[in-house]
Amino acid sequence: EGPDATASVRGDLGVLGHELCLYPELTARENLRFFAQLYGASDVEARAEAGLASARLDERADDPVSGFSRGMRQRLAFERAVVHEPRFLLLDEPFTGLDDSSTARLVERIRDLRAAGVGVIVATHDLELVDGMLDRAVILRAGRATVVEAPGTALRVHYAQVVHGEPSPAAPPPSGFRLRGPEPTADRRYGGQAASRRTSSTPAPSVSAPRATGSAAAFFRVVWQVLRKDLVIETRSREILATTVFFAVACVLVFSFGFVDEGRPLQGAIGGILWIALAFSGTLALGRLFERERANATLQGLLLAPVSRAAIYLGKLGGVLVLMAAVELVVVLLVGLFFQVRAVPRPWLLAALLAAGTLGFAAVGALFAAMLARARSREVLLPILLYPMTVPVLIAGVRGTLSVVDPTRGDAMAVTWLAMLIFFDTVFVTLALWTFDAVMTE
Repeated sequence: EGPDATASVRGDLGVLGHELCLYPELTARENLRFFAQLYGASDVEARAEAGLASARLDERADDPVSGFSRGMRQRLAFERAVVHEPRFLLLDEPFTGLDDSSTARLVERIRDLRAAGVGVIVATHDLELVDGMLDRAVILRAGRATVVEAPGTALRVHYAQVVHGEPSPAAPPPSGFRLRGPEPTADRRYGGQAASRRTSSTPAPSVSAPRATGSAAAFFRVVWQVLRKDLVIETRSREILATTVFFAVACVLVFSFGFVDEGRPLQGAIGGILWIALAFSGTLALGRLFERERANATLQGLLLAPVSRAAIYLGKLGGVLVLMAAVELVVVLLVGLFFQVRAVPRPWLLAALLAAGTLGFAAVGALFAAMLARARSREVLLPILLYPMTVPVLIAGVRGTLSVVDPTRGDAMAVTWLAMLIFFDTVFVTLALWTFDAVMTE
């Protein structure tokens, strides 16, 4: 029991469902490499190349997945599910979108995995494709499950008998359900449940994926992988950055022309305009933080990996912080230009205030964005939840900025506001790390 045991179970599973859990902006090689690294494989490049060869995507390895056909994506998704060499494989309609040649190859691939000792569960309507490879079948009909043995090629006969309501010749199911193999034995790692016993002729798969998440090196490795993946996708699409910068510039322009007295800009409005522009543009970026994971169902792929959920949070937080830092650079330059700020007496203090305030705002926003990732009205709910919680950040940021840009004021007040921001950051980052696992329910 505990986080390590849960991670161990997730590391033993490979899952392929209707959602393929692939990032369309990444290439085929990058997708396999990312998920192999996420599972802690030591030979990432070799596994990625082997998966590409098995999926017959060698010539398209460096092309974005967005340009692939449905069948190509299906083949790549299967390799993603087995790239970490799982002990158990869960497949839901794995033959969807495949042509006859690819279907035959996948059937043989599944047979090879079974021969290697991998337990395979397949949910499918293509009975002819799996007939003869199953040890046991469960037929669902009108909410009732009928367990039948499936020797030889008799699966279609059993299915017809169950569907037409005739008595099934199948033997009654044993008390301990098993995936494959001979008599089940108790496995304490899985709560004493029955597990298949491998014979001497059935080699166990070699799995090098991690079975625990306690290593600090493994934790920060996952943080970097998630952060790097988000930055790579953003540099290719430029979707969030371009929209956010444009919105921030528009905010600065609108508010700057509204705070003018006798043709001269009001210096006292600098802090408010700066932080309002950052808050609005930051909300726009945070609203898109988990959008790719939601749209492509890759969030399920992240949650199935045997990694700390806190590491996923920090990786996503790091990505949005980089984007907000780029926006802040543009906003600060524009505000200084419109308000004729020739020099900032203490630029290091202004940079510290911006960094601390941005961290607090993004930390709260990233947690709420994850919480609302599956909500239909997430675009409306995010600012409703975010702004009341980040009022202390905005107040401290505005007051601290005014203290810095005013040459008549000393450092004491700005340092006090900075200390308040650091305290806020510490509390809410800790709270987010503590609650993110519960927020991202599987």
